[in-house]
Amino acid sequence: MDPVSAIGLAGAILQFVEFAGKVVSRLNEFTVDLNQIPKSFRHIKTELPLIVDALKRISAQVDSGELAESTQSALKPVIVECRRSTEQLDELLDKILPATAASSWERRRKAVASLAKESKVEEISEALDKYIRVLTFHQVIRTGSESETAAFTKSNVFWLVPLDRNANFVGRSDNFEQIDAAFKVKAGTQPKVALFGLGGIG
Repeated sequence: MDPVSAIGLAGAILQFVEFAGKVVSRLNEFTVDLNQIPKSFRHIKTELPLIVDALKRISAQVDSGELAESTQSALKPVIVECRRSTEQLDELLDKILPATAASSWERRRKAVASLAKESKVEEISEALDKYIRVLTFHQVIRTGSESETAAFTKSNVFWLVPLDRNANFVGRSDNFEQIDAAFKVKAGTQPKVALFGLGGIG
């Protein structure tokens, strides 16, 4: 089993973020020669940080318990494929990019040799671009769901209507106490209560 596949989503993200950071650092080391490197490498240099940022957000959601197990299972293969593509890129960098202390002639020779790997680099770049779209779509859908939930959240209702008391109001508390006592059922009894009076008077 793939070591990355054997760990949880958060662990897979952490491994990828660390590995991708190293690959981006390697690309940054050769900024001086960037114009001599295939455009696809420049695309990857832009794409990897976007993937890392998206995965850091997802990792935070995992840590806070916001992602269901089913969602984590669905995202895991994307992380695994991101890692696999980045490893392929790292192997190509070993063959294409010159050592830090390489002479200018060696750098030019490596730059020319990199053209032969252009199609493979483009293939990796397209794969990473696809993963960016998948991760972005996931975040957009999730944000939309949260907005809908927030929109339908029931809010507390407060009534601030002034009470106009009638100065002639009679509370009849004694009557209500008698009614309350009449409705109380004692063990072994079956009381019957009848209320009568003129309609509308209460």
